[in-house]
Amino acid sequence: MVIAAWLSVGLRTYVRKHWIHKPRIKGVLRNNPIAAVYLYQDLTSATRKTAPCYWLRASRQQYTQCRREPGLANVLNDSRFLTIQQCEDQFRYDRWNCSHSKNMFKKVYRETAFMHALNAASITTMVSRACAEGKLKKCHCSTKAKKNKIDGDDGNLAENKWKWGGCGDNLQYGRRFVRKFLQLRAHSADFQETILSHNSEVGIRTVASQMRDVCKCHGVSGSCSIKTCWRRVPPLIITATQLKKKYHRAMKFEFGNRATRRAEPTNKKWPKGQLLYLENSSTFCAVTPHRKCLNRMNCATLCCGRGYYTKIVYENRNCNCRWKKKFEMICDQCSFEIEEFTCK
Repeated sequence: MVIAAWLSVGLRTYVRKHWIHKPRIKGVLRNNPIAAVYLYQDLTSATRKTAPCYWLRASRQQYTQCRREPGLANVLNDSRFLTIQQCEDQFRYDRWNCSHSKNMFKKVYRETAFMHALNAASITTMVSRACAEGKLKKCHCSTKAKKNKIDGDDGNLAENKWKWGGCGDNLQYGRRFVRKFLQLRAHSADFQETILSHNSEVGIRTVASQMRDVCKCHGVSGSCSIKTCWRRVPPLIITATQLKKKYHRAMKFEFGNRATRRAEPTNKKWPKGQLLYLENSSTFCAVTPHRKCLNRMNCATLCCGRGYYTKIVYENRNCNCRWKKKFEMICDQCSFEIEEFTCK
């Protein structure tokens, strides 16, 4: 009886220690941030060909899904390199030039908020397009019917029923895929994971808000009496530009109680279209030496007050262009003097 009672108490203690107090969600986005892996550029072309899902090994679920779904690996790789390109282009004249380390993802800075949003937007864009292009077997074109308005002969708008033709990008599947693939949860036991999920949702919403109609006219002699329209996701450069603006307007959230993991923020409003961060970033002045500036005013900020070097370079460009017969354009080559500015 004594041994049974002791075992019963020990079992309850073990369960209480290792199960009841154990969070249900471990914070997947924080421990294995997909955005951090997404921006790595150290994979060789041979590795990409032999193991296209190699860079997703940090998350077993994502790695397994990448390997099992035909065509998904190539779509994710294309999204990955497009994300790197757009991130570097957007911040090429900022102190933070999209460089990162895994230490950046231990806390939620303004920069990590942007990377999670851009990462989610890039995957949404590429998956939606891949459905329309037939690169993925689990989805197809978006052929959602829609009523359109046509300009009548009298100048008024007259409603007409259209056949929603063409092969539109499947944004609905793209959003559903990203939320499952990135394991986005609106409310989690880990508040940091909730913030990262929110920022990823901002990226998805930005793509959806920029959706556009693409139409093709049909009719006798190009009269455009009939139109065939379909929906397209915007190029990622448009989404990245919008997210860069949101990056500058990001809102900082403060914890009400930093001692607990389940702490609630003092800010009760959750702006759906605004990026959120929890920690102030560093100045990034240590990585700005020898960086090129856009102009003198940009150097004042980028160089952190250390000054800059000025260099005169000559660049050949087309000039004096004119049309010749058979619609051929002929241009001369002229040398232009350009000032280059480099941080000390």
